[in-house]
Amino acid sequence: MNPSKQTVAEISIGGLERVAELDGLRGVAVLLVVLFHYFVQHIQSQPETLAAYLLKYASILWIGVDVFFVLSGYLVGGIVLEKIGSERFFRVFYLRRFLRIAPPYLLLLLAYAFLYLVWRATGREGAAWLFENQFSFWAYFFYLQNFCMALGGSFGGNFTSDTWSLAVEEQFYVLFPLLIYWCPPKRLIWILIGLILLAPLIRVFFYYQWSNHGLPQFVLLPSRWDSLLLGVVGAWIVRQRAVREFWVRHWLKLRWSMAISAIGVAALPLL
Repeated sequence: MNPSKQTVAEISIGGLERVAELDGLRGVAVLLVVLFHYFVQHIQSQPETLAAYLLKYASILWIGVDVFFVLSGYLVGGIVLEKIGSERFFRVFYLRRFLRIAPPYLLLLLAYAFLYLVWRATGREGAAWLFENQFSFWAYFFYLQNFCMALGGSFGGNFTSDTWSLAVEEQFYVLFPLLIYWCPPKRLIWILIGLILLAPLIRVFFYYQWSNHGLPQFVLLPSRWDSLLLGVVGAWIVRQRAVREFWVRHWLKLRWSMAISAIGVAALPLL
């Protein structure tokens, strides 16, 4: 159905129901990250060649991580905004987050521990890059590996190096409901916008504080919460009746605005 012909009541506000389109977008974000890590980062090219320009353009695939963060902020933010006042909210919210993420994550850590012991016993050099320079195993259990990475200037062993983004999300899940709970509703959107604007300044501070490596502005929650909170702002906006009515009236203009914005983002690697 054409959104311009829908009533306000017919427009989904992105609540607790599952949205297939968002699942598809999440899959695209994951694909972008996989392509970036397994292809773009490993392809070598001569400077000033067509391959070099194509490789530079393909570097935009890193944006998949931020797309995933925005989606997480939108979906989890919607849950918190709608359910924060319900009885036993914190107990139910944290338990569900734990049961959703912890089982596969613990399976990964068990696989890592087993393979690490096998590697130590056999001493196979071919697997060294998976386990060398690894951080304390216990940091991963408490989702603190991103702090170890930031302070150590290294992603650690490659087997678990990508888990920094999971640590960022888990820290966000712990702190964000507390922000919503203690923040006056009328001031919430302004606080969210303020935190979003603060994130680039935090990245600049980390850049000059740790100029020898760029990990703090890449793997720590304050450096990345602008993406997560942009998703929360989106969840807040679609729950405002005036905004939904505006969407109905100006759907075509908004669609073209989003298309132009997408073209602008696609052109970033050429700058």
